[in-house]
Amino acid sequence: MELEVIWGDPNDTTPPVYQYAKFGGDDAWNPFIGTCWANCEIKGWPSQCEFLDITVHLGAGKGLSGIWMPTTDMTKKGPKPQKMFGYEYLGNGNLYIESKSWEFGPEGKIRIFNSHPNDGDVSLKFGILCRPVIQAAQNVKLSLSIKGNGVDHSEDYEFRPASNPCKSEDLHLPDMQEMYDRFNTFGALNLKGTRNIVHPKQYFTIRGFSYIVKEYFDMFNRKDDGYIVAYIGTDTTENIRSLFRSISDNKWESNIKEVRCFYTTDWDEEFLDYIGFEDDIKRSYPNVEFSFKELSDETARLQEGLENCDIVISTYVAPWIGGESKGQFSTLVKNIMGDSSYLLTVDPQTGLNSVRSALFDTKINNDVLFKEEIGLISAKSAVTSTNNSVEWAVWMRPRGGGKS
Repeated sequence: MELEVIWGDPNDTTPPVYQYAKFGGDDAWNPFIGTCWANCEIKGWPSQCEFLDITVHLGAGKGLSGIWMPTTDMTKKGPKPQKMFGYEYLGNGNLYIESKSWEFGPEGKIRIFNSHPNDGDVSLKFGILCRPVIQAAQNVKLSLSIKGNGVDHSEDYEFRPASNPCKSEDLHLPDMQEMYDRFNTFGALNLKGTRNIVHPKQYFTIRGFSYIVKEYFDMFNRKDDGYIVAYIGTDTTENIRSLFRSISDNKWESNIKEVRCFYTTDWDEEFLDYIGFEDDIKRSYPNVEFSFKELSDETARLQEGLENCDIVISTYVAPWIGGESKGQFSTLVKNIMGDSSYLLTVDPQTGLNSVRSALFDTKINNDVLFKEEIGLISAKSAVTSTNNSVEWAVWMRPRGGGKS
């Protein structure tokens, strides 16, 4: 069956509009950065083609790209020995995504295997995000490449700029709402049941959490009164939702007595209120005590007098910690962790691997933050071998030297 690529609404032939704002401050010499979302569908699968490599990048200039594709919450056994994600969008269980190849950066990449390559009746729907860096308003061209056995297909998709630039702070809430709506379409916002993740960071949060539970807490069998979990940085909530779907699926809900969700005023507060997330998660997990805490220096300080958290989760937070927020984050982590606590961190491997919040040349060194600034030691060193863009690690206090 011939392969066909469908962009956006096939009945609308006008280039989609993208918004853009100053990048790195409002100084006149600073460039702009755009946010270009594209809906893409690949229909058909060429016979005898075992896999397809999909690559996206900007046609010219500096920029970042990534593919957001709905995949099942946990790894499933694929047709090859590598770990793969079972792709079940629209119920198609024959397609598998190789976890290592799901990359974000100057090029967005993904490899999809088909366990029944002679079945050409395939529909792959996914989102592409590009962040072009431009000096002035201009049309932006996204290049798509699809390659496999006997397949070498490429085409471009063009965006046109909005009539005027925006202030970056004015784009924050609309950008989060657009992503939230897109994730909802992809079936990524369920709080229970098996649904979809859209980014490998979600899988590695689930993987890291499960590792801590199994290796350090004997499958939640070391405390009779239940465990306390802290989650730092709610963002658009798809990550914490997939985590709790996993907790429910593993029947660990009864082992967790409290969850403390820490969120920021500038990044999270308005959006969380808008979507009603606190009410949603409390309604879905009525037997777990949830507390939502808006971060401040005083909030971080007050945690010192509370019971330690057993597991602390920080996903795509550390690279953005700097200036005043570094002291606040350090105080928070120190005050919620005790001698028997573990911190799970999931982060981009380099600044170029962060597409949504473009970091570009930012150097990411979690050793400096967690070892030198906070005084933690490594419980499990960063795992980088299972994905080229995302890593996860586990940290702990030096035993006998922390908050008791």
